[in-house]
Amino acid sequence: MTSRLRAVVAAVFVVFSFSFGAVVVVTAPASAHSDCFRPCRF
Repeated sequence: MTSRLRAVVAAVFVVFSFSFGAVVVVTAPASAHSDCFRPCRF
């Protein structure tokens, strides 16, 4: 039970780290070109 819980926690940590990396990769260029994206969209 404890090993299973540890595996679940490790999997969740890996998923969160991957999602955080994806968010950083997506928002870094968006924030760099926010002055272009914002007037074009709105």
